[in-house]
Amino acid sequence: MFTNIDAPTMREMNRSTVLNMIYHYDPISRSEISRKTGLNKTTISYLVDELIDSGLVVETGSESSGQPGRNPILLSINKDAGHCIGIHLEVTFLTAVITNLRGEVKFKSERDLDVADMSGDSLTEVLAQEINLIADQAPESSLGVIGAGIALPGIIYSDTGRAELSNYGIADWNIEESVGRQLPFPVYAANDGHCGAIGESLLRHAKDLVFIYLGYGLGGGIILDGQIRKGVRGVAGSFGHTTLYPMGIQCSCGNYGCWEQYASGQALLRYLHDERVADEFQTANRDFFQHAIHTVKNHSEKYERAFKMFGRYLGIGIANIGSSLNPETIVIGGALNEAADFFLPEIISVVERSLSWANQLTNVITARQDAVPIGASALVILNTVLRSPLVNPAYA
Repeated sequence: MFTNIDAPTMREMNRSTVLNMIYHYDPISRSEISRKTGLNKTTISYLVDELIDSGLVVETGSESSGQPGRNPILLSINKDAGHCIGIHLEVTFLTAVITNLRGEVKFKSERDLDVADMSGDSLTEVLAQEINLIADQAPESSLGVIGAGIALPGIIYSDTGRAELSNYGIADWNIEESVGRQLPFPVYAANDGHCGAIGESLLRHAKDLVFIYLGYGLGGGIILDGQIRKGVRGVAGSFGHTTLYPMGIQCSCGNYGCWEQYASGQALLRYLHDERVADEFQTANRDFFQHAIHTVKNHSEKYERAFKMFGRYLGIGIANIGSSLNPETIVIGGALNEAADFFLPEIISVVERSLSWANQLTNVITARQDAVPIGASALVILNTVLRSPLVNPAYA
């Protein structure tokens, strides 16, 4: 229970509660908001009028109540009142989207970006410049660009706000503060696996899932009861650095035998090198992903064997997640999804063999397109439009 809350704070809390109701139960009537929240109808009418005046909420018609008298008027989020930028930074490329308040993509761009040898300061400059360029592409709206979210392949500690990106050699980097200083709107950052989980939850209206992101490395995120689960320091879902083989290959994090070393873009490249192919590639960049997808789709026997090995190790880790968390759905995302037909059957085979009958209710599926950058843009919505002054947002 909150105590000693002053009137302005209580009013903001009530406003946030009403707005969250409209966002999550769109379309919804004033009377239904009152029933779900316990707020009186006078308070709700006042707050709804204020939200309509702000441009965030619109009246969208009425529904039949089956009762005598006027039918209740329905309320919806004005999804195009403002826009958010979502950036997905990988080791070798960058994807950017502009979305409306419902996560619908209005603009998208992709480009190669070799940031492996950059410092935190130089990467700050690159990101600020990129976001400024993207912002110029935003459609006109009453609220304009509300903010930018950045998805990173690394850890962002929730107690300090500082990032550690082992694949970049970057540590102790306060990305939100350093990039935000150079922009006219707020910046929020999260691990790419967390962003993918948020994006998938938004796109599927799902309240219970685990997201696995496959890129250069391997990341993850957990949604339970409709909330992202970050853990004490913000590192929950870092499945790529769980140990598969204690005496295995050394990882960039310093550990040995991390799952990422056996089930990631770099791992797939190593399997192909073992097959004496793809020698022209030394890193799992966008060109490599496109090449591998194109070649395996042409039924190259060596590529099919490598993808099968890749899927087998993915399946081992996914079975462990299924046993530990028993989620309704495990969603696999990343550039390699275009070739899912060549590794997903192996994953499902391993999972079905490994899990008990009770856990076989878990579905393993591939992600929607752009789930990670859409999730990054959703960070802005969660931390601004839907944030309560005293209650932590779904992701902060």
